[in-house]
Amino acid sequence: MEKSKTRSIAGLACAVLIVVFSILFTPSGIDTGLWRCIMLICAFMVGLVTNALPMALLSLIGIGVMPLLGITESFATSFGGFSSQAVYFVMMSFGLAAVLTDTTICKRILKRTFGKLGKNIEGLILAIMICAALTSAFISDVPTCVMYMSFGELLLNVYSDEKDRAATGRSVMIGVSVASMIGGISTPVGSTVNILASSILEKETGMHIGFVQWMIVCVPVVAIMIPLSWKLIVKLFKPVPISDKDRNEFISSFSSKSKLDMKEKKAIVIFLIMLVLWFASSWVTDINTMHVMFLGVCVMALPFIGVISMDKIMKSIKFDILLLIGAIITMCNALMAHGLSDFITSHLNIENMNPVLFIAIAVICIYLLILIVPIAPSLTNVVTPIIIILAGSVGISPALMIPVCSIAIGCGYLLPMDSVFLITYSKKYYSIKDYVKISSVIMAAAFVLCPTLAYGLLKLLNI
Repeated sequence: MEKSKTRSIAGLACAVLIVVFSILFTPSGIDTGLWRCIMLICAFMVGLVTNALPMALLSLIGIGVMPLLGITESFATSFGGFSSQAVYFVMMSFGLAAVLTDTTICKRILKRTFGKLGKNIEGLILAIMICAALTSAFISDVPTCVMYMSFGELLLNVYSDEKDRAATGRSVMIGVSVASMIGGISTPVGSTVNILASSILEKETGMHIGFVQWMIVCVPVVAIMIPLSWKLIVKLFKPVPISDKDRNEFISSFSSKSKLDMKEKKAIVIFLIMLVLWFASSWVTDINTMHVMFLGVCVMALPFIGVISMDKIMKSIKFDILLLIGAIITMCNALMAHGLSDFITSHLNIENMNPVLFIAIAVICIYLLILIVPIAPSLTNVVTPIIIILAGSVGISPALMIPVCSIAIGCGYLLPMDSVFLITYSKKYYSIKDYVKISSVIMAAAFVLCPTLAYGLLKLLNI
């Protein structure tokens, strides 16, 4: 406890010093607002990593100091990030996750998967990771991680010995976060990153990537990355075996009801309608995938439908995460407003570059930027407009780069600093060093897959 308190105080002091330094010194050749915004984001990330302040308080302070530093024009514009559809996408994702936790749908799927794969503790972890990845394909990665972390904790409760629980907790918690993050790559609605990147592409170029086309590119990547990640996790952090009796009791505890009730049937029907509309959006461009998610959850909450109450949806929402996303999006919008895109493109000369080399360099740059802006929606706001401009300079269709960027961001976290990882990291089952052992291999694999599999498939699709 004392060590944690010391780290928090040190982190807060460091964050304050970074902000003060940005006020006192501005490098030549860079806009003052841009410099201060970059430094504020760095200070913000130091505060997050060190737990200097509660996440919600840190986000509110970040919003409050932006106009004082001249980063935003006024206090009102400091709330601009909350007008982003990404905030409401995550909110509605929590609502859809609440539907799954309030019914036995998810537990039924888990039970079937446990029955197929759960012959030992490694198989149970694989089952949780696969189900988390599948769920994250249609619900944002953040609520998926929250939901499957609770299932992981149920598995850890099987252990009576605290040391055994802690040892296995590393595999379970890292596995849940990794699967939730990577699974979100699969579809355009699987992650806030995908929604934001697609909307920026359409706004800037008028181009559209269909639901099916996205899946053709990204599902094979996910199908490779999930088993690879699982194998690596259970190899490095060997989970403690459990007895057949404990394993069978754990599997049996999931969904004792034999038949679906009316509420669950309604939920499945509405979700299937949403799924049909999502697939149809591949050819009917007037169908907005975010809009389908938004209205689908609203329909489920209607009193005469009765799938879930609005009270339960509101209680399920993690408002500290929404505050975090809104604050960071505002900061990243400010980066673009102060000319970050022009600053970067003016210092690069990439004309006539080989497309495969361009993709490889883009992935590496995204990996490096994640260390500075480790919040996925915010990084997307920064990276996507720049990538669209640069892709045009190289002669690559900007639409080709959007799924590639999503793969790179989803697999590019060397440190557990995104909200998805912070959810499980806060449980203290694993350290940053533990996570890096897994993340470095995931990043290397994604680096190979992006310029080969993704680029090849997109060229075959003529995008």
